[in-house]
Amino acid sequence: IAGACAIAGHLTLVEGTHITGMSMVSRSILQPGAYSSGTAAEPHQQWKRNAVRFRQLDEMSRRIKNLEKTVKQQNTEGQP
Repeated sequence: IAGACAIAGHLTLVEGTHITGMSMVSRSILQPGAYSSGTAAEPHQQWKRNAVRFRQLDEMSRRIKNLEKTVKQQNTEGQP
């Protein structure tokens, strides 16, 4: 556990867990590995919105790729 980390509550961190500096651990970590978090300071309301969006980035990325693929297919189907 590196410097300036915060661990919220009584959580479980399995052996082999590495927490990088300035990270906030808000739930138990049950798989060994390196974990990081932390963002630059920003107004609280903006931070709350971004915190929710950050957790959705992977799914949003997949959806965008699928949409791009669909649009590309539709564009090529309409060409002679």
